[in-house]
Amino acid sequence: IQKMVDTFAAVIAVAINLISYFESERNYKFLYEGSVAGLDPLQDLLNHTPYEITDKFASDSYKGLRLIKNRYESDSTCTAYRILIIILILILDVTTVFHYINYLKILKLKKLRVPEDTLFTSGLLKKIIIEILICSICLPPGADYWFSGRILDGVYHYSIDTIFSVINLIKAYWVLRLFHLYTPWGSDQAIRLCKKYKCQASVTFAIKAELKRRPYAMLGVLMGATIILLGYSMRQFERTFRGDFYNGSLAKDFAPWWDYVTNGLWIIIVTMTTVGFGEAYPITHLGRLIGVFACLVGMLLMSLMVVALTAQSEFTVAEAKAFEILQRINANDNAQEKAANVIRNVIKLSVKLKKTTPKGYVERFLVFTELTKSCNVYSNENRIAKSHTLPVNEMLHQIKKKFKNDISDLRKEVEIIAKTEQRCRALHERTLSSLDKIKEIIALQKMTAELVTKIHNINLEKKQQL
Repeated sequence: IQKMVDTFAAVIAVAINLISYFESERNYKFLYEGSVAGLDPLQDLLNHTPYEITDKFASDSYKGLRLIKNRYESDSTCTAYRILIIILILILDVTTVFHYINYLKILKLKKLRVPEDTLFTSGLLKKIIIEILICSICLPPGADYWFSGRILDGVYHYSIDTIFSVINLIKAYWVLRLFHLYTPWGSDQAIRLCKKYKCQASVTFAIKAELKRRPYAMLGVLMGATIILLGYSMRQFERTFRGDFYNGSLAKDFAPWWDYVTNGLWIIIVTMTTVGFGEAYPITHLGRLIGVFACLVGMLLMSLMVVALTAQSEFTVAEAKAFEILQRINANDNAQEKAANVIRNVIKLSVKLKKTTPKGYVERFLVFTELTKSCNVYSNENRIAKSHTLPVNEMLHQIKKKFKNDISDLRKEVEIIAKTEQRCRALHERTLSSLDKIKEIIALQKMTAELVTKIHNINLEKKQQL
């Protein structure tokens, strides 16, 4: 039941984000591309403060936008989207309560809560309130506000709708909760083992376990989720910036470039990998904040990728042993080759010693120099070959293995001693029982002897009387 409830909640959370995306796109087109004359309202803001445009957008060229100072009126489609989001949020809040009701039942079955506990007395009330507040974040119909500002001789324009479309991404934590339920690290057996070793089988434990088990797959999932969330957020914040080229703006106008969601994902990728091709970059304050967060997360994920690659490229015990033996063989082959060069130069020198001409002396000197050089090379190669003894890692592994074997043997001996002690105790108890039985037998023997003696005396008396 818990898995079904959480799956349903995750589907509702994803649906809320999708509807919020469509509503934000509709609102953007309505607000920035809805003019009859095809003009861009933000471009007209470049030389005006927000309070100077009260009458500017009242002209026929901006018919339908109805911008009044820091407020606008969205169309009926945006209103319908927001009402649908509110309905789904109410369903998500109810599902959250059901989630904690089932969770409390599970805690009671595991005897982690007393049967009399309720949601108010079990310590879960605080978590329920926090989750309901997070899930209830939404923009009601009619809350059509916006604000703008200048940066780098350009103007940015944030609507409340854009900000809430990014905040709604927090609801994706329900999908992360599913990861804990659909992996073996959240099973009943995992929970029992974690409890035995005094740890919790939480979402964090599941992520760490998957990083150990399948590091590349887990890092790929984390990187993909991060790229999607941050790329969408940066695109939402940056697409409303307009640079004033006519007045010598210090920043480029990337507004058409940010219209594509894939471009936002691309910028996050080149930011996380610290490449930075420079075709676009964040300019607004919130966009730069997302960029900083992408840099930090990117460095973390890249470092984890390097660690995973290092761990995967390490030799196993058998591979390390084979590598060291092959390295030793190659070093011996090199040393033998250099020894052959020394012998070859000695033979050349012996031949040159027979010549007594001036030219022979020169050749003798050159061969002697080459012989000295080859001897030095052979000496170095021979030293390297002798140095390829058992590697430190192999030595440590063998010591560790021997230590484990000794500990295992000692544990077996201790177990044998414990069993022997139990057997001795059982033997002692049996011995005491046998002694009691022997005493009973001796007592019976005494009674039998006395009875036989009495019978014998009676028979003797009868004989004497006769």
